[in-house]
Amino acid sequence: MAIYKTLEGPALDAYRRLVSDLKSRAQTQLNLPESEIVIRNLLPSDLGANASTPDYNVGLSALTWTPIVNAQQIANGRFVGIYGFVVRNAGTGVTGVGNNLLPYAPAVEQIRITREGTTARYWNVKEIPQWEDQTGYVDDPVSVDQNTSITIEGLARTASSIATTFNIIGVVAEKRGLLINP
Repeated sequence: MAIYKTLEGPALDAYRRLVSDLKSRAQTQLNLPESEIVIRNLLPSDLGANASTPDYNVGLSALTWTPIVNAQQIANGRFVGIYGFVVRNAGTGVTGVGNNLLPYAPAVEQIRITREGTTARYWNVKEIPQWEDQTGYVDDPVSVDQNTSITIEGLARTASSIATTFNIIGVVAEKRGLLINP
């Protein structure tokens, strides 16, 4: 289990497997042909957020697992996959570039995803804010079926309020026409 700066190599292979798996499960569970299943980007509303932008407003307590998405049930007919994160530094301004470490603690250092009360994934994302795009892709994405509860928690070394600095990157498989009608 590793996190990559770009969606290529092992991370891209994992993404492709995730999409294939989501599509297959949607076909089987919804009893639909492949042509009736659409793959789209994950929206905040898929995880219970009211915002239309992918930024999550998170206030983290120091050294405490704090819910970012709290026991959200995935809607009937939707299959969610999470394969990356955008994690920016907490604070304002940047005083270091290149090999110099940034002076701020990462907004989120660790992520834990729980599916139906059982830990499904645990990622250390502390290094992501130091990368150019501040985006990381995993080689072990997590998937969550329809009508299944998901909790995403963050852990920070220090307390922070990180509005608009944390995003969840994912995809959704669903019946064509629910949200996208090509």
